[in-house]
Amino acid sequence: MAKQSINVGAVANDGTGDTERAAWIKANANFDELYDGAARLPKIEKTAAYTASTDDCGSSIRADASDGAFAITLPASAVREGDFLRVHKGDASSNRVTVRNASASDLAWLSAQGDAAWFVWWQGAWEAFDWRIAPLRIVYASSATSTRPPLAIGLEVMAIGGGRVLVAE
Repeated sequence: MAKQSINVGAVANDGTGDTERAAWIKANANFDELYDGAARLPKIEKTAAYTASTDDCGSSIRADASDGAFAITLPASAVREGDFLRVHKGDASSNRVTVRNASASDLAWLSAQGDAAWFVWWQGAWEAFDWRIAPLRIVYASSATSTRPPLAIGLEVMAIGGGRVLVAE
């Protein structure tokens, strides 16, 4: 059902608006739709690389990476300021789901089941405004360079060598 608007008339008491009964019937129908769950986020299920479109704004994308890692690319723009997309990893595999912007810059790495990030379109760009991401553990057995994961708020490094353990935060 589409939203039903109450006709209030052109001016007060001009007799052109909905009757009181008709107005409350419309109001109740609108509330019934909300409480019955029809207004929940539309869900999109993906199992492979996907480029979202502006039609997907306002949706929740559930990524299942059981068959291999892949990327979800956010649209190049949104319909209006404040549009959002939610991406979450729904499987328990160790395969990563990478969320990217249209320029192929990584915005989030979803590595554990339940990892999720909300992105909102503000001032011409997608920004992460909320996320729930499990700690990511990366182990190097030799000297190597590292890239800080997107949305990481801290990095704990442990270096073991020469019989001593050094911990830096």
